[in-house]
Amino acid sequence: MAHFNQRPGTKSAFPTLKKPIPDAAAFDAIVRSLVLNNPLGCTSYRTRRNVHKPVEKVRERYTAKFVYEDQDKTQTGNGQETYNSFEGYQYACRP
Repeated sequence: MAHFNQRPGTKSAFPTLKKPIPDAAAFDAIVRSLVLNNPLGCTSYRTRRNVHKPVEKVRERYTAKFVYEDQDKTQTGNGQETYNSFEGYQYACRP
């Protein structure tokens, strides 16, 4: 279980993971496992119009930040791209 450390001066907290998630593919695998296997034992529920699965993706967004450098390793620019799916992120950020 992650241990939460309180940030100084605020009421919010952030988790401190024992082992960080190495890359976006590993993160996507964790999310996919949560949605497919439901290891937390969540239950489905019904609203007026829909029956919702126990675990479902509501939205996803992946952001890639780029730093452009010249031959002397001096930063000459930067950019940011946002993708609505992991597949789009993978396609755009391939080497």
